[in-house]
Amino acid sequence: MVGFTTGLGFPVTADAFDTSAGWEDGFVCRLSGDLSRLLFSTFWGGSDTETMGSIHFDGQDSIWVTGATHSYDYPITEDAIQPYGSWESYIAHFYIGPDSGTGSTRPTLLAPEELALTCYPNPFNATAILQFTLPRSGSAQLLVYDLLGRKVLDENLGRLPAGEHRHTLDASDLSSGIYFARLEALGLERVQKMVIVR
Repeated sequence: MVGFTTGLGFPVTADAFDTSAGWEDGFVCRLSGDLSRLLFSTFWGGSDTETMGSIHFDGQDSIWVTGATHSYDYPITEDAIQPYGSWESYIAHFYIGPDSGTGSTRPTLLAPEELALTCYPNPFNATAILQFTLPRSGSAQLLVYDLLGRKVLDENLGRLPAGEHRHTLDASDLSSGIYFARLEALGLERVQKMVIVR
């Protein structure tokens, strides 16, 4: 059984992966075949809210769960990306052995596989949100060019962690027209066409 609870009194077993409930935590339970006994029960999550996207049962002993977390202290593996308080995606894998010899792998936050850049709304009037993902941490630079190739904006975004980021672009000083936002990070670049309409 997989779900979410806000109940601090939710039952967990001695071999639980996580025994303390946060604001809204996920749970994984295994009941006996006749549904009369709780064989295994654990929380998973941090001190804030988690949501569930999908569940996949890979045989009767293996459960994969995806979703999002808003917890700074979401339990993760050493090679996972640490969340920073904004909504981060996760994938959790639990193996629950048939003899209550239970093992669970710590949930892992997924890193994007490539540098990506989008702009919304587009077209826009004065401000737009540039949303981008970094496959690993590193410095990022945002440049904006007009249709003639002239650089009209140059912003150092600093060193950022891997994951999804949003940057508000203030284009109130630019006239109507077509522009190109170029994100440079990790030796890579992505370009997004933008249209400003006054």
